[in-house]
Amino acid sequence: MDDKTPEADGEGRSLGVAQLSEMARAGIASARARDYENGYLLLGEVCDRMRAAGEKLPAHVISFYGLCLALNLGKHREASQLCQAAIEAEPMKADYYANLAEVCGAARQRRKAVTAIHRGLAIDPASLRLLELETRLGRRRDPVVSSLDRTHPVNVTLGRIRHAFAGPPRSSKRETGKKKAD
Repeated sequence: MDDKTPEADGEGRSLGVAQLSEMARAGIASARARDYENGYLLLGEVCDRMRAAGEKLPAHVISFYGLCLALNLGKHREASQLCQAAIEAEPMKADYYANLAEVCGAARQRRKAVTAIHRGLAIDPASLRLLELETRLGRRRDPVVSSLDRTHPVNVTLGRIRHAFAGPPRSSKRETGKKKAD
């Protein structure tokens, strides 16, 4: 089959490049709307058809398919690899880091999720999706003793004490204009 020939589906109809592109857009829109099952089905179909036609998968399809794979089926390792592959192909796309962060968050790999968020924010500091993920996962406070590494036993112990008394860190956005109700 040459690259110009549309792929036939199971019912004899053919899907051309335009139809695959539209299916990919719909799958990504589903993923953005948190309909991971529909996104998984649509993007999985796009991936299958493009592979069958011998075409290279676009990075955006790989990244969002990975997100849907993790959050629909719970296949976190494979999903993480797909998101990483998309980042390697196009490292300047903040959405790919957000997808990786969500996959890592779902896999309870908080440190990797936070790293992905920070890398994405370095590319696009105004990314609402990344900022929302950062808020949801929470920010880490600075080490208590800044001259020591975060993992140093003194910082670990003092950090636990600080957390016990002060609670989790507050959001970076300060609430202004609100007074405490007495």
